Amino acid sequence: MHFPEEVNKIIEMIKNKKIPDSYPESLLSRYDPKIDNYGLRDIVINHMGYALIANDWIVPLSLWIGDRKCLEVMSGSGALAYALRKQNVKIIPTDNFSGDDNFHYFWKEDGMMWLEVEKIDAVSAVKKYGRETDIIILSWPFMNNVATEVLETMRSINPDCMMIYIGEGRGGCTANSKFFNLAEPVKDEEFENAVKKFKQWNGIHDFPRLFK
Repeated sequence: MHFPEEVNKIIEMIKNKKIPDSYPESLLSRYDPKIDNYGLRDIVINHMGYALIANDWIVPLSLWIGDRKCLEVMSGSGALAYALRKQNVKIIPTDNFSGDDNFHYFWKEDGMMWLEVEKIDAVSAVKKYGRETDIIILSWPFMNNVATEVLETMRSINPDCMMIYIGEGRGGCTANSKFFNLAEPVKDEEFENAVKKFKQWNGIHDFPRLFK
């Protein structure tokens, strides 16, 4: 695979468990067979996960979170929790690593974990930690009913808790229609400004959203 030098630097950072400051938008916004964008995406997924994690949105998001306590379910490699912890966010990462809840099941077997992730399924994690949690983070859930169950459990245990959902919208490749029927968007301009530099791969439409 051929990549520009700036992309090779990002790949080396990710392989060495360092969060990139940003990703070249010109590379992500289109498919270029000379560069092999899909090959790059495979590398990032295999070492980090499906969301493009970078400091240009992690840092402002961390400032928005502040001292609030976070629980991440379906954490996969733990890269997102790792990035947030680097910015002093209080976060507990969890995942059951079965592949039943989400796409996140191969990192643990391949030794590509960014930090220690507690092995527990998403709903059980919310039941265990939800009462003391201010924000639940849910990134790239599979298209079954687990995201809906997490949302319903969050509401029943802690009605004041909010959810940061990172994934595609209704009809996309994450969560299901029932989830989007139940999810209540939270209007928060500071949150929206914090994540405005979040980038997507060519043809992918994931984005951080705030729900209750």
